[in-house]
Amino acid sequence: MKNLISEITIGNFRFNYVTSLSIESSWDTLTDRATITIPNKFRKDNENLIAGTKNLFKRNDHVEIKIGYFPNLVTKFKGFISKVIPDSPLTLECEDAM
Repeated sequence: MKNLISEITIGNFRFNYVTSLSIESSWDTLTDRATITIPNKFRKDNENLIAGTKNLFKRNDHVEIKIGYFPNLVTKFKGFISKVIPDSPLTLECEDAM
């Protein structure tokens, strides 16, 4: 049985879990877009990294999304964070370099 896996890199931080992920690619808009939704309780070293002065994700951070079936990962998106929506759960809107 094949397992679907993902690897998302934002800046220097790498993780493999999301609440939802969508990637849109179209020649009509001339830009690729990705929407990443992650849990709001995002913690590292027992510190909340989403809100406050220790934000982990900021606009213009580099984003790379790899998706595939174990052990084969394929890069599906490369771009930058264009918008951070600090609702619950946290949503990151990304665009490619176009």
